[in-house]
Amino acid sequence: MVSDNLYKIDKGRNAMIKMLFINIILLIGLCAAFCFAQDPGMPDSLIIDSISVPYDSAQFWSHTIPVYFVTDDSVEFIYMSLTWNSPDSQIFMGHNVWGYPFSSWDWVYDSIDIGHQQIIFTLFGGDGNPPIYTDSMRWRGLDLRIIIAPNAQRQLVFIDSVESI
Repeated sequence: MVSDNLYKIDKGRNAMIKMLFINIILLIGLCAAFCFAQDPGMPDSLIIDSISVPYDSAQFWSHTIPVYFVTDDSVEFIYMSLTWNSPDSQIFMGHNVWGYPFSSWDWVYDSIDIGHQQIIFTLFGGDGNPPIYTDSMRWRGLDLRIIIAPNAQRQLVFIDSVESI
């Protein structure tokens, strides 16, 4: 009689362990599906064009660099941080010009940190604002304005993404 009760307890424990194992597997699968559900298609891209500027050390120069966005779905929030590398610190970012739909969004902020050669963008469209949807085509949404000081040396300036400071 005692051995029958032990068998029932052991059988119940095995069923409980199996159920716990199945729940853990389902939870892991659900978490993985949630993580990948944010952007199920191709990754969205930010493409910074390249420009060539004639060298003139006698005056300040200002030029714009086109920035293109590529999305495969509607985007209503963007946070990005870019850095540039000017070895002599005589080439730096100026005012940015936002194109449509960013120019009509309620919250568009950019902050330029010349000392760290970094620029941070926070854009939030939200309700009532048109999302950016490029259907995987390049869409010019921003012009970065660079300023070249009169004493700047000839140099290559690279712009790249970076984690915020």
